[in-house]
Amino acid sequence: MSWKPNKWIAAALGFLLQPLGMLYLVRSKLALFYLLLGVLAALMDKYFLAGLGLGWAQYFSFSILLPIICAVHAYFIASSFISIENRPWYSRWYGLIGIPALLFVAIFIMKAFLLEPFRIPASSMAPSINKGAHVIVSKVGFYHIGSFGIDIYKSAPTVQIERGSVIVFEYPKNPEINYLKRVIGLPGDSIEYGDKTIFINGEKTPKKYLYENEEGIVYEEKIGDIVYTINNDQGRRARDFSATVPADAYFVLGDNRDHSNDSRFWGSVPDKSIVGKVIYTFQ
Repeated sequence: MSWKPNKWIAAALGFLLQPLGMLYLVRSKLALFYLLLGVLAALMDKYFLAGLGLGWAQYFSFSILLPIICAVHAYFIASSFISIENRPWYSRWYGLIGIPALLFVAIFIMKAFLLEPFRIPASSMAPSINKGAHVIVSKVGFYHIGSFGIDIYKSAPTVQIERGSVIVFEYPKNPEINYLKRVIGLPGDSIEYGDKTIFINGEKTPKKYLYENEEGIVYEEKIGDIVYTINNDQGRRARDFSATVPADAYFVLGDNRDHSNDSRFWGSVPDKSIVGKVIYTFQ
């Protein structure tokens, strides 16, 4: 039995999910083309809107135009489509449903068990990780399994967490929100903070002056083998404190020391709340 695509279905699929619209039309190469075009448009949006800080009035997003272009393209392809006898599986209903379903499952498994990207909405980790940056978080060994707002299982991590590493965790006052901070104290550590200097188990954490900017003074700080930058706002009084980190918990601070909501205000992070460890940053 010969088959010819419905031009309105093709246009609707092309508008909603561009690659699926082309798969419905038996145009696998065009499906790949629109997939790559969509990725390129998303990267352009990130560069112009987030990277350069432009507004929508200054930059017209190609991501908005792409669905319209594909819908019109799909409509005209369907209008001139010559009937075929053998319709490929990927253009049938089960292929059009199965392909995105398998893709969703693959992405969910990756984000739940292996790697998950996060965008930094605030400047509490500046200057080491700036506002608007993206980070890749390793979830291997952390057993905080879940993604897309779906939690499956939570348990204490089985990997060693080092002082100085950056972790993502559930904010203790609102577990629906993920926070990102630097680990300063491990379970059982004695932490003191005075005159904007950290003491871990009585030992002063070394820091070296780098430069000054409008945000304050930038220092290089070192904990163990991990070196990073912090910012001290000399116009703001430091919040001095001392604490002993409970068992099965971690003491965390933001690198923007005088502009960070961290363990100084709400205590240590329970190990079961840790989502993963930052392994890569895109500024």
